[in-house]
Amino acid sequence: MKDNILKLTDNLGNTKEYEILMTLKMEETNKNYIIYTDNTSDLDGILNIYASIYNIENNKLEDIKTDREWDIIHELLERNMNKGK
Repeated sequence: MKDNILKLTDNLGNTKEYEILMTLKMEETNKNYIIYTDNTSDLDGILNIYASIYNIENNKLEDIKTDREWDIIHELLERNMNKGK
């Protein structure tokens, strides 16, 4: 990850760039998370935002598996979005 850009390569070898919106470490889970976007929107015009666990030891992204982790990330995004209003 460099300059707030995350490059991910899919199983077919295609590389896509994403803008890193924020990173955080949850004390509750002792995991690092990364929230990012490809700056595209869904059919309703809402920005596509993604989140993953960032494993620092092997420099890999992992899926978020628990509802609690998603709840914390959603709360954080809501708070940050409301700050801009």
